[in-house]
Amino acid sequence: MESATMKADKEQDIQQLIDKILWGKVYFDINGKDHILRSLSTKEQNYINYLYNKELDKALYGRFNLISENELKVLYADSDLLLWNSDSEKAIIKAKEELKSLEIQKAGIKVTAKTKIQVNKIKRRITAIDKVLSDLLNRKYELFKESAEARADEQTKRWIAFSIFENINETPVYSNFNTFECITDLSLVIKIINKYYSGCFLDNKTIRLIARSPLWRFRWEAGKEDIIALFGKGIYDLTFDQNNLLYWSQAYDIVYSSMDRPPKRIIENDYLLDRWFDDQGKKAEKSVVDKHYKTDKPIPHGKVGNQDLFIMAKDKDEAAEIQSLNDAAAQIKLKKEAKKLKAADGKMISEVELRKKNLLMQARQKSRKG
Repeated sequence: MESATMKADKEQDIQQLIDKILWGKVYFDINGKDHILRSLSTKEQNYINYLYNKELDKALYGRFNLISENELKVLYADSDLLLWNSDSEKAIIKAKEELKSLEIQKAGIKVTAKTKIQVNKIKRRITAIDKVLSDLLNRKYELFKESAEARADEQTKRWIAFSIFENINETPVYSNFNTFECITDLSLVIKIINKYYSGCFLDNKTIRLIARSPLWRFRWEAGKEDIIALFGKGIYDLTFDQNNLLYWSQAYDIVYSSMDRPPKRIIENDYLLDRWFDDQGKKAEKSVVDKHYKTDKPIPHGKVGNQDLFIMAKDKDEAAEIQSLNDAAAQIKLKKEAKKLKAADGKMISEVELRKKNLLMQARQKSRKG
């Protein structure tokens, strides 16, 4: 059972994370001197994409005349040493997929005395796969660090480091990029970038924990109609974490307001809640019928809910097409009804008339019961 002290510590941690997300910046120590790293704006994110492509063209076709990653892959695959090939890429994908699967398994198991051995086994497997993935990625980096893409990526990261690096009073450390590029060595750039990605991007599990916490929910309920009041900026300039928190806050709104609201133990388990979302989506798809009746699949039992569905046809061909939407049981039912109801002259009544008569009969029966 969670003690009051543990609960207070947990709430304090969540509060600190909320404060950090709302501010959108992190403190950073460089050689004993405090600095700040801020998040990139939407405008800057767009410039980064432009800059990468520009630097890639320069690396490929300019004075550097570097070889591309794809060309290096061909060279490595054709070499006797088999330094890197398609199997290497598949190994990275497989390792990432297995890590994701193991994390989901771990999240779906409630830790008890009985399950502790199983959980520890999964943790050991995660550690082993994580090492394999790390080795593969490090090897890939060493093999491809001289590629045109690596050059473009390095130049882009230099610009990111220059843009987000601030003094403690939130003013830029360097006034222009040329100065930063001349003074700064690559080790500082790497430190800034590593801190930026580890400090300014919370993992999804943590964001979801915050989004459903009471400490955030009351703020969200009070401010969700005015994003600027909540975050101090418009959606255009929200940070990655702010956007992610906004998304999951809306997702939990759906959960808490649902007629099929799951119990607390499911809401607090990401794996189980994701399954709940999937189930709700399947239910919605099953119950929704296109308003214009344009569907690739037959309507179940020719009905919407408990009501028969009628579609007017323009001609015989369209009538046949509409008739094909009925399942086998519905078509047998229609044939039986058609045999029962005939006009005075013995001619078959049209399907529309047939269905209309059935509706009138049902209406009369209801009125008698009333």
